[in-house]
Amino acid sequence: MMFAAITPGLAIGGVCGRLRLFPLMVFVFVWTTVVYDPIAYWSWSFNGWLRALNVMDYAGGSVVHISSGVTGFVLAIMLGQRNDYGTKEYKPHNPVFVYIGTVLMWFGWNGFNGGSAFASNERSVSAAFATNIAAAMSGITFMLVDKFVNIKRFSAIAFCNGIVIGLVAITPGSGFVQPAFGIVFGIVTPIVCFYGMRLVHWLRVDDTMEVGASHGVGGAFGMILTGILAQYSVTTMNVDSGAPAGWLDGQWIQVPIQLAGIAAVFAWTVVWTVLIVGAMNSIPGLQLKCDMEAERVGLDVTEVGEVSYPYVRVITDSEDMGAFERSLPVVSQKSGATLLVQRV
Repeated sequence: MMFAAITPGLAIGGVCGRLRLFPLMVFVFVWTTVVYDPIAYWSWSFNGWLRALNVMDYAGGSVVHISSGVTGFVLAIMLGQRNDYGTKEYKPHNPVFVYIGTVLMWFGWNGFNGGSAFASNERSVSAAFATNIAAAMSGITFMLVDKFVNIKRFSAIAFCNGIVIGLVAITPGSGFVQPAFGIVFGIVTPIVCFYGMRLVHWLRVDDTMEVGASHGVGGAFGMILTGILAQYSVTTMNVDSGAPAGWLDGQWIQVPIQLAGIAAVFAWTVVWTVLIVGAMNSIPGLQLKCDMEAERVGLDVTEVGEVSYPYVRVITDSEDMGAFERSLPVVSQKSGATLLVQRV
């Protein structure tokens, strides 16, 4: 259930800042039921056809990350760009929150991957070990690629992005590969995802949080690397029955099987997401995208009714800027804080 709750949350990152709240709730319920639940059953139920095919996805590389990444990308295409897309440079509004969130996510991922052993045993330790190695290596790799390709200074934000990509990549293989191979996951995948992001920008798809390139591409390449690097010495650990392995142990069919699993999840997700969004947008009151004015003012105000930053006042063109400026000394004296003004 926690995986099911996390997955649509990742997908929403592709269009955050332009979704109406109630239609979003409806979408999450319908999408989880129609898209996520069958994929989870295919992969993890003893009766699932992907499991019977021996598709290797230990903790959700396809079930969680490919499905959410593809959904976020499809939503970004169908809902369109933000109003100011291409006219301004988007930057993280609070880097400290990014650092804190990354720390919490990195810590929690030990439960995401290590906990998928459903026990405290050698398998869970190995999965957690591989997870941390991949995340650390990926953070360094992505930061270096960002620095030297984009010709900029070392970026802690880029390091955090790389950590998330590494966590995504190792998710399907964490319980199937030797922990040291986390280094391979942490080098190959962030490079591929970095250029995936550049491709998305070139296509002018407004994927706000880069979920298509990070989770979709990262999950897919993690699945492929699992098919290459999985070994019987790990896949049979703490397991009574036999388990598949990858190319390192001579199982050459495993990568094609992984590709079949990726294709199945991709196709199912694309078709149903397009149908769900199309149906909702045709029903009065269930259109997903907010109007232009709501996006300009901010969805915290128009949808939630609670201002995220009460010391920021948004002035629209219709307001008297001069009258507002004359009131600034009074406002500042009462609040004891600096008042920031953003004109839209």
